[in-house]
Amino acid sequence: MGTVEDYPQMITPTGHVEPVPRRVRAVLDGAVVLDTTRALYVWEWPNYPQYYIPLADVRPEALAHVTTEPSCERLAGTARFDWAAFDAWYEEDEEVFVHPRNPYARVDALRSETPFFS
Repeated sequence: MGTVEDYPQMITPTGHVEPVPRRVRAVLDGAVVLDTTRALYVWEWPNYPQYYIPLADVRPEALAHVTTEPSCERLAGTARFDWAAFDAWYEEDEEVFVHPRNPYARVDALRSETPFFS
């Protein structure tokens, strides 16, 4: 039987923060409640990140409990939402299921109607 040392370690440490290079949206009852190109990935645990969304990109009625004292300065003015609080999450125009994709575990080409160049 193998030990933990026999398996590759995660390359992203817990607490790591970096920008999401894609548009992120969430839908509730048919309405878009958050839409941003400024989301952050935050690794709260090693296997995959969470989205932290700028409060300015969230419809105010979707906000419930917001932490005003973030654990790190880069998270000031952002909120993390429970994944199940919304009916659907999207990266660009592709629905994302269960949790945000780990950008280091696989590379996905996603459809998008957002123009890259203007």
